[in-house]
Amino acid sequence: MEGNDFVSTVPPELEHALFGMALSELQTRLEYDPRLLRAWNLIQEQYANPVLDLPTAAGAAILGKNTLNGYLKPCIGRTFGDLLTRYRLYRSILIVLTRESTFTEAALASGFDSRSDDVDSNVSSRYSRTFKKVLGLPPSRFLPRGPDRRRRVDPGALRRALPSRPVERPRSKAAGVSRGGGRIPPIASGRTRRNRLNTGDSLCRAGRDSPAWHT
Repeated sequence: MEGNDFVSTVPPELEHALFGMALSELQTRLEYDPRLLRAWNLIQEQYANPVLDLPTAAGAAILGKNTLNGYLKPCIGRTFGDLLTRYRLYRSILIVLTRESTFTEAALASGFDSRSDDVDSNVSSRYSRTFKKVLGLPPSRFLPRGPDRRRRVDPGALRRALPSRPVERPRSKAAGVSRGGGRIPPIASGRTRRNRLNTGDSLCRAGRDSPAWHT
């Protein structure tokens, strides 16, 4: 393939392929509830820690494990475990593209570590399997080498990894969010923390009665 057949920088579509939206949009949605934002901040700060898990995040958010997932799923379409895995993949891809690290090095630096309770303790194999499950191809094919031997995102692979439809915004008439997923109104800066929590709850509880709330 010619050099211009590859994307030489980190394409913005990568965020959509992994999260169903831009990370800025994901951040905005979670900011409506400080409890969810604490869980998200924990992922960003400790994704490289292989023992980071749902109970730890639930404790930081001061929510039960099922409750945390029940809030996250309607808001961003992901449970905590899925969000953590995808963020680790995202960071590992950035490492491969910017530091010329091997996939195993990137996996280890992103929290994909060997655990004694894993059936497959081979980090490289486990990372490749997770990568393919989420993005549709193993890392070596999603991030092939260009003529200069540097790895780049294959644009065709990236297009195929994009979701067929974006993750819908939470639907809540009380919060002023249209059924069609219109713009979420910003919270006025003068509102109290209690009002901010209530607004966030009305957004994130939009899917409470769906099966996702109970998973």
